Parts: sequence; C-alpha cells; structure tokens
Amino acid sequence: VRAGRGAERAPPSIAAQTISWASLHDTIAPDGDYNVFPFFEALAGLRLSRRKPLFREYRALRRPTLALLAGEDAYCFGEVPRVAGLLRRYASHKVPVEVAVLDGAGHGFSGQEEALGRAIAAWLSTGVRRRGAG
Repeated sequence: VRAGRGAERAPPSIAAQTISWASLHDTIAPDGDYNVFPFFEALAGLRLSRRKPLFREYRALRRPTLALLAGEDAYCFGEVPRVAGLLRRYASHKVPVEVAVLDGAGHGFSGQEEALGRAIAAWLSTGVRRRGAG
C-alpha cells in the first residue's frame, strides 16, 4: 500500500477472496475501521490496537440493542460463549443491550433465516414493552 500498489489484487496465497492490498490492510489493521469487534484481541489478552479502546464503537451504542450471535460463527474462534461474555462486559450501560446466541447458525445465518426472524421479532415485541415505548 505504501509503495502505491494498494489497488492491486492480493494474491490467493494471502487472501482466498478477491481483495486489493488496500482493502486487505483496512480489514486486518487493528486500529482500522473494520476492527469494531476485536474478539481475538480480547480473547487472547493481546493489545494490538494502539489508538482506540477495544469495542469503542460498540460501547458507544445509544439505542436498545440485540446482539445476536451465530452459535457456529467462525469469527468467534470456537469461543461463542466467551464472545457473548465479552459483548455483555463491553456493552454500554446507558442503554439496554441483550446478548443472545442462535445455536446451529453460521456467521451469515444462512439456512437459519426463519429462526433469526423469530428471535428478532421476539426481542422487538418484548423489548418495546420492557422499555415503555410503543
């Protein structure tokens, strides 16, 4: 990227999907905009991010939130219960945040769309009453 080759495609040996060097850098940089959920850092006790606190964007939520994790999410490194705990720990205490897990679902919830819809609808219907909105 520094050499001016950021628009070039990274080779398949580096990234299986088609991605430019600049996009890859933005995606994996610890202080980059894509590192909203630094699960690996927190789970491993590492401090890779140097300029921003962990989960900064997540902590800044100002609306009631459902954080629904996929039970088989590859981006949770086989640690879905620990990741759910991190989300509970780092949640904003200014608004209600509910963390739940949809068992059997992968990262994109493919094949679990109906269960996903039911979980969201249930949260919306109970959450509206709980928060006094409506």
